[in-house]
Amino acid sequence: MGETRTEMSRRADFHSFRRAFSTALAEAGVNVQHAMHLTSHSDPRVHALYVMQTDAMRVVPAACVPVLPSAVQLAQAVAKSPAKLPIVGER
Repeated sequence: MGETRTEMSRRADFHSFRRAFSTALAEAGVNVQHAMHLTSHSDPRVHALYVMQTDAMRVVPAACVPVLPSAVQLAQAVAKSPAKLPIVGER
């Protein structure tokens, strides 16, 4: 009682919907602490059990990756301001 089976013969119960909701929050980029509050999880390890791994979650958003200067840009910056770099041990 309280449990239904789908055409694929998978259990569909309260936890199935909780798992789908947790996964949707993660894919939408919702902060983990906020998602834990919405799902009434107090332990991040328990919350992680409810988040299914999907392809969308395996991609790191570009906004999370810092943009570092290339070696060419660094060389050009050094060429523009040829300040003497200190040598280790030199004062």
